[in-house]
Amino acid sequence: MLGYVLSSERLDTRRVLQPKKYEFKISHPSERELALTILRLPEAVDAAARDLMVNRITDLLYDTSQRVSDFYSSVRVIGSDE
Repeated sequence: MLGYVLSSERLDTRRVLQPKKYEFKISHPSERELALTILRLPEAVDAAARDLMVNRITDLLYDTSQRVSDFYSSVRVIGSDE
């Protein structure tokens, strides 16, 4: 099924992954790295669909999980003053 979804020409990732406009402040280097990694998702999905290489998505998910771990270890989120 995944092969069909990735090879289907009806899949328009630009429309599906259209970001909403939010403003937020990035205050820590690990937060910036996480945000930049997440922003690579549309490009990874497009490349995976174009080249039929699902591993590009899994590679990005692995990288994202590392960035989340780094962020969680270095930034106090629960119980912060904000």
